[in-house]
Amino acid sequence: MYNDENRTAWYIKIGVGVVTILIGLTIFAYSCTTVPPGYAGIKVNNLGKNRGVQHLPIVTGLVFYNPFTEDVHKFPTFLQTEKWTAGNDEGSPANQSITFNSIEGATINVDVGASVQFIFDSIPAIFVEFRTDPQIIIDGFVRNQVRDAFSRAGSKMKTTEIFGNGKQALVDTVNHTLKASLGTKGILVDNISIIGEMRVDAAVKASINAVLTATQRAIEAENKVNQAIAESEQKIATARGDSTALVITAAGNAEANRLNRLQITPELIQIEWIKKWDGIVPMYTGAGQALFTMPGAKN
Repeated sequence: MYNDENRTAWYIKIGVGVVTILIGLTIFAYSCTTVPPGYAGIKVNNLGKNRGVQHLPIVTGLVFYNPFTEDVHKFPTFLQTEKWTAGNDEGSPANQSITFNSIEGATINVDVGASVQFIFDSIPAIFVEFRTDPQIIIDGFVRNQVRDAFSRAGSKMKTTEIFGNGKQALVDTVNHTLKASLGTKGILVDNISIIGEMRVDAAVKASINAVLTATQRAIEAENKVNQAIAESEQKIATARGDSTALVITAAGNAEANRLNRLQITPELIQIEWIKKWDGIVPMYTGAGQALFTMPGAKN
């Protein structure tokens, strides 16, 4: 009987020890977490009276905390690519596309891509202001800022301009606006881009295509006129060049003839005869002749 009681007590001690170890392991598992590379953690004391920025330390790596009174919130610090689209094939399954109006009031709907990053040192201030999950901040606050930037920029541009050469100017203005408005909050939004084709209703699209087609034809006609003018000027220049060349050639020929006439003199003729004379005295000469013939002269 004694042995059975001791054995029972021993089993109870072992059971209590095992339970204690399991509870300890459970508490340990829930009282530590890991903040991986590319993230910054915020340890928040839920019972503290002062929970401002100065009371929210940034933690990384393995972090121990009291799961009953503290929380650790993780914020990504790497550059994230976000897509707010109408379809569910990319981005969120919900329709998160951006809609804005042109200066004429035409409604334009676009899918937008952006690069978003939380600045490491600003994460405590971001948490104090929003008190929510980072992705909710991006899909809520940041997306609203992007939509407002498109609305402000688009309301100053014509529809044909937005669909034409002004599209890049629109995107550049939105980028500039977001850097100024979100940069002070520690959120970097960069590389705003319009994904795919901008959408308008059928009537507006037909009008836009008509205007763009007319503009393209006008540009082509202007190019043809400029080309014709250039070809005409080239022909005129060529004609002027040919005429000048003919004048120069004629003048050169006349000058050559003049020099030849000046050079052909009686003295020159006699010199040439002397060069051809074989040294034999002539048998006779013509009396009164201005010219004479030498027998045996070389022909």
